[in-house]
Amino acid sequence: MSKNPNVYKFSIVSVSTILAVGLIISIINLEPIALGQSKTSSVSIVKGASNPSTTGPYSPSPLTVSVGTTVTWTNNDNTGHTVTEGNPSGTTPPNGFDSGILAPGKTFTHNFDTTGIIQYYCTLHPTMLGKIIVR
Repeated sequence: MSKNPNVYKFSIVSVSTILAVGLIISIINLEPIALGQSKTSSVSIVKGASNPSTTGPYSPSPLTVSVGTTVTWTNNDNTGHTVTEGNPSGTTPPNGFDSGILAPGKTFTHNFDTTGIIQYYCTLHPTMLGKIIVR
């Protein structure tokens, strides 16, 4: 009884094809960060944010993100605001982020590259408080 060499050739081609398809599917399903793309998230400075009775001047807040996420704040209010790391009682890190004054419709972007809980506020309206949780 002789063995057919084409059977072995077919088996090798079949196994190679299955492995290649599996590799392609794995690459497609990778998290964006694994492919060198950054993750993004957005925060809105809401209309009426400077009113002390506004309970959520930054929405969402708190916002939980992964390390490496870039957050973009958009000023959807009709007056200028800031996004400044720290809080109004003076605990602003010397190298913390600060948007400067954002006119209505303008944006500010910051990348979070270390874990922690980061507080931020508006220097013009100190009742506006926000928080980013980086995991």
